[in-house]
Amino acid sequence: TIVFTAISLAAETDPNYQNKNYFEVVGLYRASCEDGNMKGCANLGFMYKYGRGVKQDLSKARKLYVHACDGGGVMGCNNLGVMYEHGNGIKQNYNTAIKFYKKACDGKWQDGCFNLGRMYHRGKGVKQDLAKTIQLYEISCNNDAVSGCTNLGTMYQLGQGVKQSYAKAAALYAQACDKKKASSCYNLGLLVAKGHGVKKDLVRASELYKIACDSNYALGCITLGALYYQGLGVERSTKQALLLLNKGCNLGNAKGCEFYNSLRKQTY
Repeated sequence: TIVFTAISLAAETDPNYQNKNYFEVVGLYRASCEDGNMKGCANLGFMYKYGRGVKQDLSKARKLYVHACDGGGVMGCNNLGVMYEHGNGIKQNYNTAIKFYKKACDGKWQDGCFNLGRMYHRGKGVKQDLAKTIQLYEISCNNDAVSGCTNLGTMYQLGQGVKQSYAKAAALYAQACDKKKASSCYNLGLLVAKGHGVKKDLVRASELYKIACDSNYALGCITLGALYYQGLGVERSTKQALLLLNKGCNLGNAKGCEFYNSLRKQTY
């Protein structure tokens, strides 16, 4: 079985489109921004950053995020921090990213707290501080920023800055999985498959991997494919294994491609 514990990366607040088409959404966000709604400006910036319903324009995205942040729209501060952290259309600057993440977190935008926690976790722009990391992940997790639950769970699983506890990790992964965080469903599946902190149950593990895979989380597809190949927790099926490994490969996971190609050669 493929085993890689997943962690959550930068949390950039993605607008809720409510099944509207991108062009309609852009019009709504533009009108909202023009009416002085800073969240509308931040959402419009997101659309420009990713070219959804408009031509991609990172400069325009940054200006909208700055406008939102300066006007008290802390979602804009968080997303501006992501741009500085990754150098999206601007010079990468961890210190500036931290400044905006902190402003977002201080304004009770939980993705900002999570992102600030990541910077302390990795020592990016600040000295690594696991105690501060845990504090910030806990704040974000307790306020529905499920990426914080995922990373906090990983710290308990690995014993980073806390006493190792598989049970605590499982509880945190379950909390995030219940809120549709695919990587947490996958991580919980790993613990369930091995009986770490929870009762061992390969059937339940396969169900958790499927939830992750159905959300296009590549590792979920690959690990579920391995279970089908071995007949663990599911009825053995090389055909189903190949389908799942191919999906994981198409989602960009190199290990999935290697496994798929190897199994395909053996089968055909």
